[in-house]
Amino acid sequence: MSRFYIILLLLLLTACGQPTAATPTLGSSGETAVNVSPASPITLPATFTPIPADTPPPTPYIPPSTTAPTATTTPIAFDQTVVELRLTIPAIGLDRRLEGKLGGTVIVADEATGVILQRSSEGHVVADLRQVLPTLELAALPEGCGACVAFSYSLPEDGLSGSGWLQSTQLLASVERYFSGVFGPHFPPGTVAGLHRAPSPYAPGHTVAVDENGRLWIYLATDDQIPSPSSANPAVLAAAEALRGAELAPAYEVTCAGGVATETLWLYDRSIQLLCPEFALPNILQPLYLALDSAIAPQLAVLDGPERPPARLPLAALLDYRRADGVWLTLLADGGAVVAADSVITATLPLSQTMGLVNSLLASGELQPGLTSFGDATPGHHHLLVRGPNGVVDGSWPGETAVSLLADLDDLLQQWLTVAVTPTAAAPTPEVTTTPTPAP
Repeated sequence: MSRFYIILLLLLLTACGQPTAATPTLGSSGETAVNVSPASPITLPATFTPIPADTPPPTPYIPPSTTAPTATTTPIAFDQTVVELRLTIPAIGLDRRLEGKLGGTVIVADEATGVILQRSSEGHVVADLRQVLPTLELAALPEGCGACVAFSYSLPEDGLSGSGWLQSTQLLASVERYFSGVFGPHFPPGTVAGLHRAPSPYAPGHTVAVDENGRLWIYLATDDQIPSPSSANPAVLAAAEALRGAELAPAYEVTCAGGVATETLWLYDRSIQLLCPEFALPNILQPLYLALDSAIAPQLAVLDGPERPPARLPLAALLDYRRADGVWLTLLADGGAVVAADSVITATLPLSQTMGLVNSLLASGELQPGLTSFGDATPGHHHLLVRGPNGVVDGSWPGETAVSLLADLDDLLQQWLTVAVTPTAAAPTPEVTTTPTPAP
């Protein structure tokens, strides 16, 4: 008999030592909404433990009992609140809170908009917060600092609470990512045009916005204090005004590799989703996007971390032609042109001529959406990308094929390549450099 109990004890110890199954990453499963559609699935950053997508929801562990339950056994209160937190930034009108239950249900509220969501199967979020918050150190909130990130939390079951100035960059980034994934990004009140990017390997989440008073707001998800706004470039407001009432799709998305982050473009009262804008951005949104991107570029340039690789198709490009012999032509939205051959040639064209070429190629019917050729490395082929009103279209042809569609582009290339060898030859204001051509 004693041997039987020893074996039973070993089995129990083995079972208790098995790792707990992780739960799925955040998504819309089991989500109900009050006056809003369910949020898209998101994945929390490093502060929260990544969870495999195919793992079942968590089940609270109940120790084995040698006695049968009686009528006086106390049921587990799965609806009991075990964690609460709230994050506010008065300067930009941000006020969001979270309430987590023992059973894994999470209720989130955006106090500024009145939107409330209930999300199930969030046990891993509740567990992570109960583990992280007791270690959090909060400084006293500076008096009158409406731009500082005010944070408060409560762990009723653990008898812990705290409030103050949130300065942990990891928790700042994680909470912003979670709330943005649920409600969408927050823009300051009165925003006319704004751009928000989710975190990527190259930068934390960040926001740039221009409000109706012409103030330019720029801040990172890791900022514990929102920088004071400056005066926006009038070009941003002009680009936004030009799009008022324009017919736009709710999303422009292309799947591409390289640590791509989701982006949200805000225009008056419209939210437009972008994914891989270098290949998805339509030319109608190009002026506004470039104005917002250039406004925040200096802040992103000084961040520590890996440098973002150059875009295969520059965001400022309207046309990109890679000829079968390896010569490369890019026409830009401001009338600039770049030719890459044995050296790099920069030139300018009248914008009307650039748009004439672009519109002629788009009207030909020989270019198609779907980007079937932009990643094609087949040698000896001509590849053409053109940014149109609905996104980027492309085409590819064997090098030995005479393509009448490309005749005007070949003529331009011939002029610029000739002037690179004979500077007195006629060409549209070329400037030749001796910079070696980088590998494609």
